[in-house]
Amino acid sequence: MHKLLASALLLARFAPSAAAQIPVPKPLGRSGLGVPGNGIVITAVDGMDLIPMGIGLDPSNHVTYTMVNAGRNAIAQPFVADIYLGGVRRDTYKHSSMAAQAQAAVVSTLARVDSCATVEIRIVADAQQVVAEANEGNNTQSVTVTPKCPDLTVTAIKQDWQDYNTRYRIQVTVQNQGNLAMPRSVIARAWGGPNGALSGLDPAAWPILQDTEIAPLAPNGSSTFHLSGVYLGTDGVLVKVYLDFFHQLIEKRTDNNLGTKQFGPG
Repeated sequence: MHKLLASALLLARFAPSAAAQIPVPKPLGRSGLGVPGNGIVITAVDGMDLIPMGIGLDPSNHVTYTMVNAGRNAIAQPFVADIYLGGVRRDTYKHSSMAAQAQAAVVSTLARVDSCATVEIRIVADAQQVVAEANEGNNTQSVTVTPKCPDLTVTAIKQDWQDYNTRYRIQVTVQNQGNLAMPRSVIARAWGGPNGALSGLDPAAWPILQDTEIAPLAPNGSSTFHLSGVYLGTDGVLVKVYLDFFHQLIEKRTDNNLGTKQFGPG
């Protein structure tokens, strides 16, 4: 009798449940983007059932998601998922076969958010409808996200005094005030000079005309550099600094890329 009871318990333990639950994977996107997935469960069903979940962005603003087969049957044939950004299809990602109740993490190399504005990401699973699913109504999932972006600004243009505070060099400090690291170096262009030497000159001929490379800065990271030339404390000097002069970054703001400072008599 004990053996029969043990066998019955063992069978009950491994018998499939009619309402089995599959934990949804955690979002692959960055925290704080409002990506659904945490704390939600998907009910396992007979047959095949594709659901895109965990939609978000990676640190380079490429679309990420997790494709889930919530069905108890494997998907033998390849299928595709269409990826839309702001209503425009940006990638068609090919998935291989999927096991029953399996999941596959995806990072799209083509679908990348190329602005800092809020955008809707929509994933359509089995876009070509080659998989006979138990539920076709959950194939499309979408989220609205605000991408992380760098934001360069000139935080200081000041006098770096020398020779017992009789002469100075011009020191410039820039900062990335955004929430994403700069993906590349950029050029900061400075121009200006003593006020008396600027009269009637095209800016390209001003005494100060200097390009400085700003290496990639992490969020809140800063960099300091000096401009060429040494000036007397009594000199009136005007200087302007424009960050990312060749517009190679996508930033939250660009209206703060220009810094201007007047030293001495104006």
